[in-house]
Amino acid sequence: MLENGTSGAGVSPDRARFDGAAAAARERSRQLREQLTTSRARFTRLWSTDAAESGQPDASPDLIKLVHEQLVQARERIGHLETALITNRRIGIAIGVVMVQHQMTDQQALELLREQSQVRNTKLRDLAEEVIYTGTL
Repeated sequence: MLENGTSGAGVSPDRARFDGAAAAARERSRQLREQLTTSRARFTRLWSTDAAESGQPDASPDLIKLVHEQLVQARERIGHLETALITNRRIGIAIGVVMVQHQMTDQQALELLREQSQVRNTKLRDLAEEVIYTGTL
């Protein structure tokens, strides 16, 4: 580690941790999308050509209900992960703004944002948006 707190590549260890968390969230989102695609294909296969004529599924209603519930849950998880990924990036930007304003490390800036979030009774992501748009804490 260099004197400026970076690893020599210009990335601080804390920043690497945030980047790692974002990469993990992206990978999990990709996995959930694959599961969703697989479940959709499975659901489609449940309906045979005979079922299309009779209007009845080839499989039991319980199985169809289970697959449908899995699809709904996968969509919900994907939405939450995408929101988390976007929020993580926005908080990172706000940390950078606070670091420049107050001449502090990224860890100190994150702690200050957390404190202000609690004092103001505001979600950290909402406070981060305010910092990004106003340029002040």
